[in-house]
Amino acid sequence: MSKPGEKNISAMIDPDVSEKFKSQCDSDGRRQYKSLEGAIRLWVNLPSEVQSLLISSPEMDIQEIGEFLGRRLREALNRSLVQQEQSEKK
Repeated sequence: MSKPGEKNISAMIDPDVSEKFKSQCDSDGRRQYKSLEGAIRLWVNLPSEVQSLLISSPEMDIQEIGEFLGRRLREALNRSLVQQEQSEKK
């Protein structure tokens, strides 16, 4: 059941992508709608040049981009935690 203010989004996508998504959600025990919401939150926060690259180059090695973004995210989180620890010591 939807909550007040929630919106429905639908789109026709590549069947292979759809099957991989469904399979991954099933194997991880995640609900598809929650995974899609997480993916959309990530998408709207990606730099526009990354969004453009993902749209214009579907043959690109997406896993490589994911690994790169994962490394950048871990580095940023680590820096943030270090800064937080340093400010708490002061």
